[in-house]
Amino acid sequence: MSTPAEVLKEQGNEYYKSKQYTKAVQCYTEAIDAGGSYRLNRAAAQLMLLNFKDGLADCDSAIAMEEGGATNSKAHFRRATCLRGLGRMEHAIAALTTGLELEPTSASALADRNSLLAARDALPRLQQMVSEKKYRQALVAVDATIKSVGSSFRDFNIIKAECLLECGRPEDAYNLTNALMRVAANGDVELLRLRARCFYIMGDIENSLKHLQQAVRSDPDNVDLRGFYRRVKDIEEKKEGGANHFRASRYEEAISSWSECLELIADNKPLCAKLYTNRATALSKLRRNEDAVEDCTKAIDADPSFTKAYLKRADYNYALGGVDRLEQSIQDYERADEMQSEEEKEEAGKGQNSIKSKLKQAKVSLKRARRKDFYAILGVAQDAEEEELKKAYKKLALKWHPDRHSSKSEEEKKIAEAKFKEVGEAYEVLTDKEKRARYDQGVDVEDLDNPHAGCGGGHGHGGGGHGGIDPNILFQMFMQQQQGGGGRGGMPGGFHF
Repeated sequence: MSTPAEVLKEQGNEYYKSKQYTKAVQCYTEAIDAGGSYRLNRAAAQLMLLNFKDGLADCDSAIAMEEGGATNSKAHFRRATCLRGLGRMEHAIAALTTGLELEPTSASALADRNSLLAARDALPRLQQMVSEKKYRQALVAVDATIKSVGSSFRDFNIIKAECLLECGRPEDAYNLTNALMRVAANGDVELLRLRARCFYIMGDIENSLKHLQQAVRSDPDNVDLRGFYRRVKDIEEKKEGGANHFRASRYEEAISSWSECLELIADNKPLCAKLYTNRATALSKLRRNEDAVEDCTKAIDADPSFTKAYLKRADYNYALGGVDRLEQSIQDYERADEMQSEEEKEEAGKGQNSIKSKLKQAKVSLKRARRKDFYAILGVAQDAEEEELKKAYKKLALKWHPDRHSSKSEEEKKIAEAKFKEVGEAYEVLTDKEKRARYDQGVDVEDLDNPHAGCGGGHGHGGGGHGGIDPNILFQMFMQQQQGGGGRGGMPGGFHF
């Protein structure tokens, strides 16, 4: 008649066969509590659940108690599997060696030991490749080793993560270090340093600092580690300092802080791309759009996959205007549209800020620029405000006013008159909100007074103009507004050439 322990053990075996390993462990535990010697059975179920520590404890207990006899090779082989799962290569080799002494004919155990011995011999060669910066070669070799012995051994995974990072795959390296952290010993300095580098390359300076702080606490005498920590801390301070200046509209200070930060991160292309783009945004706030375009180009050179840099460069080229700039703007909007995922496009919205909308407006502006560009005539950006328009008009109208060219040749007089008229026309349109809106939509200059005309309307009045104010009268009105009205002879508003 079977004992209660034997009955429970048989139930555990049935659960094991049906792959219900958690229930099998429970039955074997109850059988052991009832006086049975079934630790090796429970170790087998623990292995299937990847509970290597618990499985190892059961194997050690079984060997100590001589469960199944002192010559039970199965206990040592199973113990080797647990040690292998825990990444303890030397101990796994020793357990397999002991098991083979008891059962020298086990082909599987012999093959396992040989693969582990080969891996152990390969480790110094892999480390040498890394020290010589042969990262791609080392990555191929370490992948082959891991395929042979499994992915549980820390040293091989550290080498692989290092190679992935140096081969420009920081996200893959980071994901691998996540798996390592779950089984790592406390204060694993090499792993902490590696994760800090992953965060640094991915632009997460805050988490990089946290890992470096923990590593320095574990190894305070490591000079290289402390140097890396101080450098990253300095980068964080300058990066955040720039962000704080920008939020407070201190754009010159933001540019200065980010410029200092860029000098520290030449080895970090993705972060360089972000900071160049940030600096470009600050430059654009100061109406330095040409410099902003240049910074966006630097960002793209650093990280060609950084979509935001293409979008920003397109925005700043659009603001600068002119045929060449607008053509470049359209190219960048089209490139960004190809690069953005559907989720990113949805997040960006479907209004005026969507790429499709900006691209459409840039094409309209290009069509307009190829005809008569009022913004270019006044020398202002397409987002110029009223004060900028007034300042530009005053300067150019005074420059080209016919009275100022009365002593010139007839040809020079005609040029000045045409310029004066052109400047007045541009100012009149751009300071009239309705006309400017229609002009920005691509309506032909001749049709700006026609509410029914569309882009390239072709519904002109036939008079070669758009019904504007006489440029001399416009100038008089402008100067009277500037001087507060009245006059004392000479030019309107008391102004004298």
